[in-house]
Amino acid sequence: MKYSISLALLLFLLTSCGGVRKNAEYYIEQSRCYYAAGNDTLALTMLDSVAILFPKEIENRRIADTLRWEIQMKQCVTSIPMLDSVIEIAQYKLDSLVKFFKFYKDTLYQDIGTYEHRILTTERNTSRCYLKPSVDENGAVTITSFYYGARAHHNQLKVSVDSFFVETPVIPSENISDFQLDESEYKEVIIVDSTYLNGIDEYIAANADRKIRITLKGEKPYVYYLNGTEKEIFYTTYQFANILSIYSKTINQKSKAIQKIEILKQRNIKLYDYE
Repeated sequence: MKYSISLALLLFLLTSCGGVRKNAEYYIEQSRCYYAAGNDTLALTMLDSVAILFPKEIENRRIADTLRWEIQMKQCVTSIPMLDSVIEIAQYKLDSLVKFFKFYKDTLYQDIGTYEHRILTTERNTSRCYLKPSVDENGAVTITSFYYGARAHHNQLKVSVDSFFVETPVIPSENISDFQLDESEYKEVIIVDSTYLNGIDEYIAANADRKIRITLKGEKPYVYYLNGTEKEIFYTTYQFANILSIYSKTINQKSKAIQKIEILKQRNIKLYDYE
């Protein structure tokens, strides 16, 4: 009850004629203080409050929008050198790793290309059971499971180290291909994209120095172990994917910052018409 009365009193003070202008100016002054202290987030929050709480205070809204324009412009301009630094470092690391990968992109059908480790390309690993990691240009990892043997209808992937394990959910049928090679041998291909990955790539990379057991779960489970080369490939691919993700996101952030600067340049906040 006391809370309701206090809230009602506060609303009355905020909406009273004399209090409106005083409080609008207070929010603007607080915003300037936060801005001077380097807290742009709180500064912008205070300015947003001016428009929400004091919609009829045209002059104060004009002042608040001008200050908002200055803060946003400063954020964009100062962010670009920092983003350039991240891009430069990421590019250097990518250059040191990209030599281990082969790039695939069908420009007629694909907007985003894919990197595969040169040792684990499909054409060099026929007729054996193995996992192949790949990563797209944005850093998204996909693991493809290849199985050769009796028909087993596998639909789930489990990765174990000692008694600990990580596994995917059941993979939908549209991500699974089943081919009969002869009377007794079949080929099963399971594509585990980022939707179903469940951290398996990270788990393998983190345990690359340990014995890693792969279990293909289904009607007839099948177990095998990653060899040393495969574990090293997973580790390298995971590192490459992380750097690609950072690089891609930073490039996107820089592009948005540049676009926003152009928008702010064209938007003359001081001449906004609130009438």
